[in-house]
Order: sequence, then structure tokens, then C-alpha cells
Amino acid sequence: MNLQNEVELPSRSLSSRPPARRAIGWAALLAAGLAAALLVSNSVPTLRGVQGQFVWRVVSGGLLLAFVGAQWLLLLARTQGFSRLAKRLYLLHSTWAGAGCLLLLLHAQRFGHGYTALLGAVFLAVQALGALHSVLTPINKAKAASAVVLHIGSSVALVLLIGYHIWTALYFE
Repeated sequence: MNLQNEVELPSRSLSSRPPARRAIGWAALLAAGLAAALLVSNSVPTLRGVQGQFVWRVVSGGLLLAFVGAQWLLLLARTQGFSRLAKRLYLLHSTWAGAGCLLLLLHAQRFGHGYTALLGAVFLAVQALGALHSVLTPINKAKAASAVVLHIGSSVALVLLIGYHIWTALYFE
């Protein structure tokens, strides 16, 4: 008698958990990764030296710009009616969020002053609101809808701030 055919054995993988626990797991993983990256980056003095170089700023900024552009592909797929592509992009969209925070950290360890502090705060708010939406969706649909509206609104503000940052950084360089 084979017990595996009779009884389904529980799995410990993140993808086999219920949606609410899986979303909380991804959010916790994102938060732990960010905390570890911040701790490690502050102890690496060579990263600060490299971040001051023009070429590094342009390359890392270009990677951040490509990341933000790729995140907007989900909206494009949804508005153009590509539902199968949108489903695949949604998984990538939510999974890539941690990569965006790490790219921001590689681009600049400090937020700076004035609009750059606002830019960094809005960038992190977009990431946090996206994670909050994932956590709230299985628990409370109304609050999840509010989180996604704020996520999209702050994403639009982020694009405007990025445009201003690119113009300012290249104009005064």
C-alpha cells in the first residue's frame, strides 16, 4: 500500500502555501533582503567610492530606469487586452520588487536632500504599497483595492520624479 497515493503529504515550499501566507512570506523575504542589503552596504566602503563615479551613476541609473519601465509592462498588457501575458507579467512584477530596492541601493546608499529624498521615499513607497497589496488581497479586498490605487498613483509620481532627476543629473553634470 502506497501512502503517497492515499494521503497528500504537506510541502514546505513557499509556492504551496495558501495565498495569504504566501504573500506574507514574499513580503517578509523582501523586508529581510532589504535589511541585509542595507547592513552589508554600509560596511562596504568601496561601494560608496564607486557610487560617486559618473559612469557608475549612469549605468546603475539606467538599470533602475529599465526596471521601472519593465514594471510598467504589466499595465500596458492589461490595458491592451493581453490577459495571458498580464497573468505572467503579474508574477514577475511582484517578484521583481525586491530587485528594484537592491538596484536603488546600488545606485545610491543615501537619499540625499530635497527632491532626491522625495524620489527615494516615493520609490520605496511604491514597493511597499505593492507588497501591502499582495498581503491584503486574500484578507481584505477593499483595503487591497485602496493599496493598489495608491501603488499606481505613487508609480505615476515616481515616473515624473525620475524624469526630473534624469534631466537635473545630466544637465548639471
